[in-house]
Amino acid sequence: MSHWNELEKLEQIKNAINNPHYNLREQTISHIQIKIDENIKTGLFIPDKQTPHLWYTNKQTYRAMKKDIFALETPEDLEEKYQCYSCSTILDLQYWLHCPYCESSIKK
Repeated sequence: MSHWNELEKLEQIKNAINNPHYNLREQTISHIQIKIDENIKTGLFIPDKQTPHLWYTNKQTYRAMKKDIFALETPEDLEEKYQCYSCSTILDLQYWLHCPYCESSIKK
């Protein structure tokens, strides 16, 4: 079965009141803001308690992060464990351009 046939079948599923259960063609646009706070530990993102979609991290973490990481809806599906050769920290490669802890390049 082709990928498109599977998507079409999903779109045809109806809920209890006969409305479409999935809308796979509608796009969701999310805007987030990341502010630098050097008091945040490396590798962490802290959400603002009062402002939705506002996160804090430090400069080192910001430089290391992939800029689309908050756009991923199901990060556990894309998990790719990696142990940094330099500092031995276990990372999830879906989030990082390089190691946020020691700033070493990722070697595959």
